[in-house]
Amino acid sequence: MLANQSMNYLTTGIAPQRMGNAHPNIVPYQTFATSDGHVIVACDNDSQFRSLCAGMNVPELALDARFATNSVHSVNRAELLPQLAAVFMTRPRDAWVDALEACGVPCGPINDIEQAFGSEQAQFRGAARKIYRIPSRAWRRRSGVGCVYRLRRVRSSAANAWTTHERHAARRAGHGRRTDRGVMRS
Repeated sequence: MLANQSMNYLTTGIAPQRMGNAHPNIVPYQTFATSDGHVIVACDNDSQFRSLCAGMNVPELALDARFATNSVHSVNRAELLPQLAAVFMTRPRDAWVDALEACGVPCGPINDIEQAFGSEQAQFRGAARKIYRIPSRAWRRRSGVGCVYRLRRVRSSAANAWTTHERHAARRAGHGRRTDRGVMRS
C-alpha cells in the first residue's frame, strides 16, 4: 500500500503529491516517452545511472554535480528529468530497450494490449487461453485470459472454467457440463 509514499509521509509529515509512474525516492525510476512509444527505466543506484547516461550518449549528465548521486538527483529531479526526456524522444522504443539492456540498465518496453498478448513471454506463459463459452444454445470455444502463474503439482483448470453467470445460464437453458462424449445434463 504505497510503502514508499507512506513512509515518506510518516517520517516527514508532508503528504506526498501524485507522481504517476515515478518512484518518490529514486530518480530516474519511471516511464519515458520515446519517438514511437514508451519505455520504463529503473536506475536503483549510481552505477546504473552512469550506465544509463553512457547508453544514452550523455555521459556529461553523470559527471554533473547536481546528478552525481541518487540523493542529489532526487533533489534535482525537476532539472534532470526534462533532459532525459528530450533524449529519449530521439529514438524508437525498441532501440532504447536494446541499447540500455546492453549497458545493464534495468528497463523494458511499455506495451499496449495487443503487444502484450503477442509477446514471446505471454505466449510461452499462456496468457491467452481458449475456453468454452455458451453464448446461446451452441457450444463455442472463445478466447479468454489465462493464469500465467505456474505452481508445481497444480493443474490449472482455467481453460475450461465457467463463470458463475455462465453456469447458471447453462442450467436455465437446459445445458449441462461438456464432456468428451457430449453434453452431460446437470
